[in-house]
Amino acid sequence: MKKILAIALFLVGSIVFAEEPPPITGVDHKEGNVCLYEYNMSGKKVVLTQTTIRVDAQGIVLESVEVDGSKKDGLRFESILTPDGKAYVQHFFMATGDKTNFEPPSPWFSFPLQPAAKWPAKKTVRGNDGKSFVVTADTVHEVGKWAKLKVRAGEFMALQVKAKETFSGQDHGNRVSGTGTFSYWLTHDTPCILKGEYKNNFNTRGSFELIK
Repeated sequence: MKKILAIALFLVGSIVFAEEPPPITGVDHKEGNVCLYEYNMSGKKVVLTQTTIRVDAQGIVLESVEVDGSKKDGLRFESILTPDGKAYVQHFFMATGDKTNFEPPSPWFSFPLQPAAKWPAKKTVRGNDGKSFVVTADTVHEVGKWAKLKVRAGEFMALQVKAKETFSGQDHGNRVSGTGTFSYWLTHDTPCILKGEYKNNFNTRGSFELIK
């Protein structure tokens, strides 16, 4: 009886006092890093290779290219981050020359990243000419608990960041306003974001998942 009780107490103690992973203190961006993703954009699936092509004092540049080489007009864009890797400055679409600028840079991360962390952000999103498309968004980011996440690249202990935003502005002469939610998951095991999901009140939905 004592032996059974001792085992039971040991198991309970293991559950209660099991250590969770330490906070994520940064994303290890290095030139040549490659992440393979499947994007689902309103039902259309596209596989993209994301490569870190520049890391310097000017910023970090991620180039995403559609894997299907048979498409001459396949999706291809660059994402520019601040030098510390915390915030997005711009998305640039090579095929069309379209740019999306974030003023100030849009902070996806606030390190150290740990459960219950929360941070607000306010940004203005501008299109090419800075006038036709101008939307201001107030966002609150909140970090969930450590949990196992299974994606096609494998199973990871990950933190979910959920960003809830309220936005309003002008889209080529039309007044727009609404709310949206973007969730994304990070881990210690890879610099690649594991998964992302977006939806808003206009029923716009999109997601991406790490393949390898």
